[in-house]
Amino acid sequence: MDGVFPAFSLITATKRAEAPTVRQIDQAAAATDTNPSKLQQQAGNYRKGHITMHGLEISIENPKGSIRSGVSKDGTRWETEIKHHYGYFTGTSGADGDHLDVIVGPVPESELVHVVNQVKPGGSFDEHKCIVGAVSADQAKEVYLANYHKGWQGLGSIAQMTIGQFKKRLADFANHEPVKSASLIRATNFHSCSLCKGA
Repeated sequence: MDGVFPAFSLITATKRAEAPTVRQIDQAAAATDTNPSKLQQQAGNYRKGHITMHGLEISIENPKGSIRSGVSKDGTRWETEIKHHYGYFTGTSGADGDHLDVIVGPVPESELVHVVNQVKPGGSFDEHKCIVGAVSADQAKEVYLANYHKGWQGLGSIAQMTIGQFKKRLADFANHEPVKSASLIRATNFHSCSLCKGA
């Protein structure tokens, strides 16, 4: 992983108020059309759930429990069951030319964003996959891998940054290259519990 940081949590009372609850996220995700036509899928023109986390607008394409499918660059069809809500940050551009992908983890009040520098077979950079709602790089890794088939080799390095640092670097994700971790500033008033300590 790109940088090793302690599993502390940057969860202040103010930031907790800026995050939806797990129940609210699930309710929003339930609005997603999980059976769009192929044409709708290709155009992205189907009903999606929408949430706002720490000022970041997220459209949920694949709710937890749905099947995500597609065709790889070599023509192989694939599909996988989604274990966490999967979508994209609206108004953004990723390295693949589409919106910047995001997976929503189990702790929405976390003020950290983890960015997986996904790799192709052979190890060259592929694209970025962002994880919100994770309190450590280890938890982000678990969230990421849970949404891929067993033996998936796409996990590259993981960059860690605060929400604020992530927002300032959004333009960087359109570049076809890995991102690096930012230097984290520990909040003076952070929430501490067994979950947030990575227990």
